Amino acid sequence: FEDAVRLRPEDEALGFMAVLAAAEIDGEAGDKRELAALERLVEHHPDNARALRMLALAQGASGAADASIATLDRLAQAGGSASDIAKFKGISGALSGDLDAARASLNEAGSGDPDVRLAQGYVSSLRGEDFAATDALSAVVSGTAKPDTAARTRLGLLHMAQGNFDQALPLLRPLDATRPSDSARFFYALCLQTSGLENDALLDYERLVSGEGQFAHEAAVQMAMIYLDRGQTDRASESARKAQKFGTSARLYTLEGHSDGVMNAIFSPDGARIATVSKDETAKVWDARTGQLVATLEGHASAIMTASFNDDGSRVVTASDDKTANVWNTADGSLMITLEDPAGGILSASFDRDGRTIVTASVDNSTKSWESAPFRPGDLPEDSGKPWEERFRLWKLHRYQDWLLNHSTSE
Repeated sequence: FEDAVRLRPEDEALGFMAVLAAAEIDGEAGDKRELAALERLVEHHPDNARALRMLALAQGASGAADASIATLDRLAQAGGSASDIAKFKGISGALSGDLDAARASLNEAGSGDPDVRLAQGYVSSLRGEDFAATDALSAVVSGTAKPDTAARTRLGLLHMAQGNFDQALPLLRPLDATRPSDSARFFYALCLQTSGLENDALLDYERLVSGEGQFAHEAAVQMAMIYLDRGQTDRASESARKAQKFGTSARLYTLEGHSDGVMNAIFSPDGARIATVSKDETAKVWDARTGQLVATLEGHASAIMTASFNDDGSRVVTASDDKTANVWNTADGSLMITLEDPAGGILSASFDRDGRTIVTASVDNSTKSWESAPFRPGDLPEDSGKPWEERFRLWKLHRYQDWLLNHSTSE
């Protein structure tokens, strides 16, 4: 169509076809081509009111507020009514972000026109006036036989933000179930997810990711969050990789708080916690769902190299260059026991499957296995008033006494 317009610029219908074709192109490239097509159309048909209105709105959407006002002044000279000029100035102002000017123009235009009510709803929504926006958009949607899809979507999102999922779902459900737009499918899936229907949401997110369209990245991120919340870390990682494939980072949050380089970061086996260790001699435990800090583990005297959770995530062991491995309670960050290796700095430490044994690797080319008590409350002496180190010493003594008793009996 663009080539045809260059050959026959006087053909008004062809010019509008070029505009519509450009509008079907997603993203910034499509917006630029649509604006260029409208500018060519107005250049050759300067008195076409429809073309002038469309150009003014496109200019407003691109942030060119002054150019939009100038185009609307041309519309006035071409015979546009005062109410129409005020309406389109309001809509253009809303698109360009000048919400105060937009509201003033829309109030001047009056609220009898559904387009004005729709624009007033958008302005209220953008200003954070959710209840006023809901009232305005509800009036438009209920009063129109075929309401604007964008109006339905905006109203549905407002209801969803207010927790009214029963009202949000029918508004966000795609009007064309056979060929829903990516945006309609995404927001509907988002509403399903927020209202607790995660399995249904995953089906729509997967379709968006498979289609690799405009919302594929956002859908993959939401899938990663659902799987992370369920503790399915492998699937969460796979979804995050898919999001990165579409050219945008799938970062859900940034864990900030260490004062020196972070040496290692790991998930707990159930995916509920993340542990980070640093050169700043501390380790930190984070909530994997929200990224919030749970506990800071302080006690090492040198850089911490690695960390490892036990099987249920209730304990974490940290390995440090200070020749120790510390075992911590992940709920409150308390130090439970210190394992000392005088031979040299400990490079790594990890639990066995049942949490009773820790294996460490050191800079002196050795690996060592340690009994990891006290991790089973039933194994410990009952004197809970004593510090962990003393309870551990008593536990070891009891274990030794048991061994002596059994050994003497067998003899």
